[in-house]
Amino acid sequence: DSFGITMDVGENKTHTEYLNWCTESFDLCVDWHIHTISRLELGIGFPKGFYDASYILIGVKGDVDKSIDMFNWLFPFEAEVWWTIIATILVSAFIYMLLENLNNKDSSEPYRWHFSWNIFLSAMAFTQQFQFEPKSNASRLFSVSLAFWSLIVVATYTANLASVFVIQRTPSILIDTIDGAVRAGMPICAVDGYGSTDDITEKYANGIFVLKPDEKDLFRALREGECKLALTNVQSFELLETDREVNKDCSIDRVGRVIKFSDAGFALKNDAGEKCTSFIQDVLNFHLVKMEDEGVISKAWGDFEARKQNLDCSGTSNSKTDKSGSISMDEMWGTFLCHFMASAVAVVIALIAKFHRIQSENRHSNEGGVIGRLPVDSEEAKKQQRS
Repeated sequence: DSFGITMDVGENKTHTEYLNWCTESFDLCVDWHIHTISRLELGIGFPKGFYDASYILIGVKGDVDKSIDMFNWLFPFEAEVWWTIIATILVSAFIYMLLENLNNKDSSEPYRWHFSWNIFLSAMAFTQQFQFEPKSNASRLFSVSLAFWSLIVVATYTANLASVFVIQRTPSILIDTIDGAVRAGMPICAVDGYGSTDDITEKYANGIFVLKPDEKDLFRALREGECKLALTNVQSFELLETDREVNKDCSIDRVGRVIKFSDAGFALKNDAGEKCTSFIQDVLNFHLVKMEDEGVISKAWGDFEARKQNLDCSGTSNSKTDKSGSISMDEMWGTFLCHFMASAVAVVIALIAKFHRIQSENRHSNEGGVIGRLPVDSEEAKKQQRS
């Protein structure tokens, strides 16, 4: 006919030591006590668990950016690449104008207007709207090169844009297992005295564990960078994940898989002879299993979590858009170089064609001069006069 309520296990006492005292003093200890081997060895019994105490790691997944970025379309390429693209468009416009003028005998259009129009056509070619009308072989070769360059650049841009905006970026925490964290010497925060903490610290004796007094202090240590990872359990994290006080920007999330599956619930002393507390365990098991099958426990937990929730983290992204995946100039040099080489070949062809045309015109001009100097009484001159 007696019961006791304790709010603190004491400064120099672990949860296991407290639980051992509680089961010795009372028939039933009502709380979510984690089922561990060390506690079972002390003669502590556990009815059917109702609390998911599976061991997990949590960590800060990055600063969540909810602001509007007007220049996120620039992410696929680094600034150096964008400047090179602009320069290529301008140079291509000039080269095309040069090629067409080398091929054009009588150009009545001003160079300034011609160049500005070619800049527009070159920029449109970059967007896959090709409107050039080449009239010489050199211009055609250059146009093919420009079109192919535009195709490669736009395809690269589109693919990387998809990877930036659609594909989930590499998480900021690369180590997502307890073994990896221990091998890397990474500090791991854990709640002092928890059964899960005792279990893991005993198994990984060479690990660096930073002990904290409670779960909220665990979240604070993660946010302040004191620890990269923290050890907790599934149900505790789900309760605090949506607590604005400790996870206001939804930046703390689960890391990796479950370390160890475990339940938690009531505890009592295994005693089948003196106080018959084992009989209480059997009765509790019957009712808890029945409640679980009927969905009573899951519904009760759902209602409890809904009442506690004051933050919605379901729609947050993992982190700021990662710009580390932007294509650098080192990766794009080949594409630009091919276009520049083809442009140079086109200019050489145009110059050769121009030279041959000038030579031909000069040759025809010389032939006309010889005819013009024929003697007046010659037969050729008389024929020209008759005609």
